[in-house]
Amino acid sequence: MSTPVFTIITVTYNAERTLPATLYSILSQEYRHIEFLLIDGNSQDRTLAQAQALEPRLREHCAAGVRLQSEPDKGLYDAMNKGLRLATGDYLIFLNAGDRFHSPQTLRKVADQVMEESPRPDLIYGQTDIVDSEGKFLRKRHYTAPAQLGERSFLSGMLVCHQAFWPSLPLCRGKVARLGEKAEGKLLEYDLKYRFSADYDWCIRLLHHSRYNHYARMTLIDYLDEGMTTQNHRASLGERYRIMAASWPRTTPAAPHTSPTGSSPCGAYSAYAPPRTKTGAAHSALMVRRFSLFHAALFQKRCSAFAENMRRFFRKPAALFRSPYRASAGRGRALRRKPRGIPPEGAPLSLPSASPCGRRGSG
Repeated sequence: MSTPVFTIITVTYNAERTLPATLYSILSQEYRHIEFLLIDGNSQDRTLAQAQALEPRLREHCAAGVRLQSEPDKGLYDAMNKGLRLATGDYLIFLNAGDRFHSPQTLRKVADQVMEESPRPDLIYGQTDIVDSEGKFLRKRHYTAPAQLGERSFLSGMLVCHQAFWPSLPLCRGKVARLGEKAEGKLLEYDLKYRFSADYDWCIRLLHHSRYNHYARMTLIDYLDEGMTTQNHRASLGERYRIMAASWPRTTPAAPHTSPTGSSPCGAYSAYAPPRTKTGAAHSALMVRRFSLFHAALFQKRCSAFAENMRRFFRKPAALFRSPYRASAGRGRALRRKPRGIPPEGAPLSLPSASPCGRRGSG
């Protein structure tokens, strides 16, 4: 079996501060069957100059070729689509400026795993660490990549970081289809109507066609904690709701990510999902809207109750902390009544008179 070639696509725009770390991470890899594509959006700083300065070393290191391209684009995902069209390797890796491979052995270890698989997986994925601008570990990613991955895994969110999600080129070109389905035969590009979460939509569409997804069982990427989606988190969540409504006709909990026969994680169960119809998508959108409105109303109700309690507290604090055992004024006085003292020595004891019902006749 031939040695796999990894196409690394780096998209930049005015990234002179973060690009060098990514380039040196590529140069540090022990595995050299690499194709490197730099897609620049006509940067106005020294981004392209930095790449050109390291171009001789990159060409010597990357056995499958290097290409540097700089021209205006329509944004991040438009530049990624350009990289998709130019790629010629076996697997695609989007390593954006500031991101790095976890170790110099990362690509070699993954290549060894891939060559042991027959047939080769349609998708490779792994774990991600969050690092600062100096490459120091900050924390693990809030989502942990599952051991078995399927299309409906992403109902819980983007479980796999985009940079640690490595699809095969045939899968991206629409040449892969599951049993009983027809291959699309066209390039699966990023949908430019999504500004911040087109990668989420792209990964779901690839998983819908993937037959076998390979878990690398290790950390693949050190992700810089300054990504565009990180900086626009709220807008990204709104787009992900729309993507979920369009991707699944009914928003249901994720099913076990195995094939119907219980074999390796191929995600084949998705072939049994209901067909993607306009009616189903509209139903999902309606359910998501109702769900959002319900929680908004519940949140508003709770805020109103909290505000009323605070007003009562500052107006009359004792009203909130009054003991239930002092509900009546009479009982309150009884509880506050002092006990009677012992009579002094020699004082006559006054015994209580017998009750009428206990008096006997003289007979």
